[in-house]
Amino acid sequence: MVIIVKWQKTPPSSPIFSRKFVVAIVVLIIFVVYIANVGKMMSVDNEGGHITVITDGTNAEKFRTTPNSCQPKDNVLFLKTHKTGSSTITNILNRYGDLHNLTFVLPQVGFYNFYWPLSFENSFIADLRGKRPNILCNHARWNRNTMKELMGKDAVFITILRNPVSQFESTFSYMEFANLLGIQATKNPLVTFFEDPNRTMAKMSDISTAGSVFPYLNFLKNGQSFDLGLESAQFLWIKR
Repeated sequence: MVIIVKWQKTPPSSPIFSRKFVVAIVVLIIFVVYIANVGKMMSVDNEGGHITVITDGTNAEKFRTTPNSCQPKDNVLFLKTHKTGSSTITNILNRYGDLHNLTFVLPQVGFYNFYWPLSFENSFIADLRGKRPNILCNHARWNRNTMKELMGKDAVFITILRNPVSQFESTFSYMEFANLLGIQATKNPLVTFFEDPNRTMAKMSDISTAGSVFPYLNFLKNGQSFDLGLESAQFLWIKR
């Protein structure tokens, strides 16, 4: 048996490919040279807060920088709103506080919030043992004067808000309002609720004190505004 093996030479490189390769190499060299020259033309004066740029080989222009414009804040009150992604922010603040050995304002033993839905008071917090508070980030209803007195003048006050429509849908489902309002058997409880909110709410034993029967019912009227200190009684249902 005879085995015949044919060897085939690799075809020469295409002239077009060769030209593209050469052009790419040239562009790369130009780029490297340009970056090197930029480094020579620019110097940074850290103490003076300036960047000096030589524009034409002889003239120099100075541009003021603000290297210290962003400073860490150790005293922070985060008003934790409901169903807005606020737990993510709270976890970030918890880790930041742990890392820097900061003092947290915590609720009384046995509570995970500051007696929400009541307006925040200093009596709601656990004993600080004489330490100055740095971070408050559990659920609390806004009380401007009390919170500022507690956290100090140099504290930063922040919160997080969400599109009211998606926030309401999320709250309605999470709090199981359909079951509480007795409309869980309908095809779409959320649609049923909005067809006539007053009639649906009237199913509660005492609509005037519904908030005390089930505190989270306050979310049915501008829940984020309620967290920010406004009373649900200040909002009226708009009849179509």
